[in-house]
Amino acid sequence: MGRLGERLHLWKGDGAEVEGALGGLRETNDADAEAEVTGLAILLDESAALEGGEESAHRGLVQIEGVGEVGDRGGAIGFREANQECGGAIDGSYGGVIGPMRSSGTGMVKALFGALGGATACLFTTHRMVLLPWGRMIRPQGALVNGSPDSCSARRARHPYDGAHRGHCPRGEQRGGSMAEGGRTAIIVGSGFGGLSTAIRLLSDGWQVTILEARPEIGGRASRIQEGGYTFDTGPSLITMPWLFEEVYAAAGEKMSDHVTLRQLQPGYRIFWTGEDRHFDFGSDREQLLAEMRKFSNDDANQLDAFLAASGAIHREGILVSGRQNFLNLKDFVKLLPTMARLDAIRYLEGWVGKFFKEPHVQQAFGFHSLFIGGDPSRVPAIYSALAYLQIADGIWYTEGGVYSIIQSFGKIIAKMGGTIHTNSKVDQILHRNGRATGVRTSDGVVHNADLVIYNGDVTARDALLPDAPDAFPWRLRPLRTTMSAHMMYLGTNKKFEKLLHHTLVVGDDYHGFIKDVTRERRMPRSNAVYIHAPSRTEPEMAPPGGDSIAILLPVPNLRSGDDWTEAEPRMRDRTLEWLENWGLPGLRDSIVVERSWTPLTFRDELLAPDGNAFAVEPSLEQSAYFRQPNRDRTIAGLYYVGGGTHPGAGMPGALLTSQVTQDLIRGDYPAPFASHATGPTGNLVRP
Repeated sequence: MGRLGERLHLWKGDGAEVEGALGGLRETNDADAEAEVTGLAILLDESAALEGGEESAHRGLVQIEGVGEVGDRGGAIGFREANQECGGAIDGSYGGVIGPMRSSGTGMVKALFGALGGATACLFTTHRMVLLPWGRMIRPQGALVNGSPDSCSARRARHPYDGAHRGHCPRGEQRGGSMAEGGRTAIIVGSGFGGLSTAIRLLSDGWQVTILEARPEIGGRASRIQEGGYTFDTGPSLITMPWLFEEVYAAAGEKMSDHVTLRQLQPGYRIFWTGEDRHFDFGSDREQLLAEMRKFSNDDANQLDAFLAASGAIHREGILVSGRQNFLNLKDFVKLLPTMARLDAIRYLEGWVGKFFKEPHVQQAFGFHSLFIGGDPSRVPAIYSALAYLQIADGIWYTEGGVYSIIQSFGKIIAKMGGTIHTNSKVDQILHRNGRATGVRTSDGVVHNADLVIYNGDVTARDALLPDAPDAFPWRLRPLRTTMSAHMMYLGTNKKFEKLLHHTLVVGDDYHGFIKDVTRERRMPRSNAVYIHAPSRTEPEMAPPGGDSIAILLPVPNLRSGDDWTEAEPRMRDRTLEWLENWGLPGLRDSIVVERSWTPLTFRDELLAPDGNAFAVEPSLEQSAYFRQPNRDRTIAGLYYVGGGTHPGAGMPGALLTSQVTQDLIRGDYPAPFASHATGPTGNLVRP
């Protein structure tokens, strides 16, 4: 037993094995951070890691009360053997994580000790971190909430996947419900990129797939508006990592080039700042990018290669590798921490970018990207530096006809493969029996039975669809925090505005204040910052001759702000358009001949996001990987999740990766011969 093991205080419950252990709560290498701790601690059983034969160690929740006064700084966790370089807790072959943290209003510290056979984990620090894995609960008195280990059937009723692949259940009692006559059936709720790509993957594996979409057309947030000769993508419009799309086509035995035409944009977009004569063209041409940087700072331009080397390493480990893992086991997340700590990827993105670039405009140009997947750059981990890297390394792309042309092609492929899509079919309940999903019920009362259910809606709506879910130990301590929303304005104009590129960002006079308003403060922004999509620059057919098809995205707080959007919409519309006219689009309002809009109410009522949130859940560290909505439900067998709210995250690439992660899980849970279509990367892989 190592030094960590010698410190552990063990709790046992009525003949049960050791459920958890707590140690090292008061010692720290940083005397300034030392504080006594009260609260919840989460632990991994050391013995399972020593044996090395378990897929994950048993986990227990121990509630410790009255361990002293709670310091104003929250609490500190660590050991005397703290590693100076990582600033972390080290104990030989065991890793300790969690550093000084401040809990909002409670002063509680949640501590996680991971068993890492032979690895060294580094302490990392984050603000208001919540770490609560799924496991059996131990009351303070030591009594097991769920009782002692009993029969495999009873255990599975509580934890349907516990031991499923580890031989813990007798042969003949394996998972797998009765299959429908004629083949295995799957229902996918929602038809965003995650749902459609999952349908293609499952169809290629021999499943009978039905998609139920609440709206009149497929696509979810990635929908389309056509009116008066103007065409607008309602949602995502900037394509990166095109080879991930190629993977989906390849799963169906198709080639992407036979369905859609991609064009690379150079530059990818232009950034303007009001009151600033200089602009910044961001693209994949290194020499042009250096020239843009030198407009603002020669010193920062000299750091470009260092930035690309560091962000490229993060991209490889954090996206190309980790993005394809499921992180159902806490152990896998803990194993990743030493790598992320070595790459400094756990630091907040804004501070990480500041290591390389000092000039504020350059910092913003390389650090804003997380905002448009719902993340405040000052609060998301530096793993999101990969967003800037992949735009430089792999390019920024546009597909003719807009992003919706990909959605349409996916729909056609699904029909060709024998799948079924029902629009105007809103699911109001996910059905389950004996701990297993059995189908769904739509708002018209129709029950659709299936062997498994894949949910592609907003993950924060899960509980409303499962009102009678099993009373199981919650896998997270608090609800997932949703992102801000967006006020979308779709404008068809009778004139072109030459100042706009295909993609344009216009940033007002208070960049940081704007982000703080719409994310942390949840109030109407006092400044402005907008993203503008004008695709007729690249494809004139997207607007009538002489006109422009313009989509404007203004980040705004979600509905938790309490704002009345029936009153706020016209006010924010006029304010934003007047601001753009004064900036450089004179006559914009007078030129509008077609106008549509989305507000937080649209995201709530039509896209079924409870908070009217535009980008699912915030991509903060405490809501990433293991701590995000898992791709497989932790209490109901046969229920899976895809889309931006699940691992690995939002954006089109993230949604596509969720489909591959979920397909891999389903393949493991329902073994069968699979189709022989290529499913590996088939396009130009990102290179550092």
